[in-house]
Amino acid sequence: MPRFYFHLCAPDQDFHDPIGSDLSDVRDAHRRAMLLADRIMVFSGFADQVRDFRRWTVRVTDAHQSLLMTVLFPVDFPRGK
Repeated sequence: MPRFYFHLCAPDQDFHDPIGSDLSDVRDAHRRAMLLADRIMVFSGFADQVRDFRRWTVRVTDAHQSLLMTVLFPVDFPRGK
């Protein structure tokens, strides 16, 4: 199974994924990136301040750290879906 890495990128800071996940294909990696975006938006709703996610992304790379896709945080993302 290929290993994918999910790097969270905010306008002022990047969060590098040093562990990654073994997934069957790029479609599963896309689903995982969307789930990560969803979870971040849901948990931020519990914070004292509302965040602007319009420039946040999840960069998905392969085992060689080659960029495979960039998933944007949609403004009207249906939380919990």
